[in-house]
Amino acid sequence: MKLRLNLPAYALIGLLALQSCKRDNTDNTPNGSGPVANVTHIDQMVVPNSFDYATTHVVNVDVVLTDGNGSPFKGVKVSLYDGQVEPNLHPKELYTGFTG
Repeated sequence: MKLRLNLPAYALIGLLALQSCKRDNTDNTPNGSGPVANVTHIDQMVVPNSFDYATTHVVNVDVVLTDGNGSPFKGVKVSLYDGQVEPNLHPKELYTGFTG
């Protein structure tokens, strides 16, 4: 037996699917102060005192340059740049060193 659905049935299934994706618009603050939608300006944001606005962190990089036989290259310049990939913008050099 074939099951045949008509347009109203498809519409009902679609509406049920959309309703199940409803997003809760509440914040995740410890005191549960209310919905995030009430914030209309950056000055109205409640930010914990422990938040430091840092967007960077320390990264250690070890680079080993060797030839086909596994012997290290000496005196080769190695430079690290920021992640800028736009063709018209020049990447910022973060560090330069030489192999030893």
